[in-house]
Amino acid sequence: MLRVWGLRKAGLSLLSGRRGVAKPIAGVETSRCARSACQIMLRVGEDGKAARLEMSYYGHAASGLLHVRPVVDLHRADSIGKYRVLPRVSPL
Repeated sequence: MLRVWGLRKAGLSLLSGRRGVAKPIAGVETSRCARSACQIMLRVGEDGKAARLEMSYYGHAASGLLHVRPVVDLHRADSIGKYRVLPRVSPL
């Protein structure tokens, strides 16, 4: 059980510590994942893929929370531009 909780706590650090300059940045965060909210968040993920952004997902299944973080190189205008075309939605 302690190993499972340790992995959960390490999740964001593992994403943030990935190699290269492109990092997962806050996209759609900590939204209660009722069925309709999950569908909206998955649509955001599809929009990210359409914009050719790598997307990262993680969450807390027991409490119904999901985080979507597009991987963006904040040093490149084209990468930032892809992030900016993602829809701004509020599933709450």
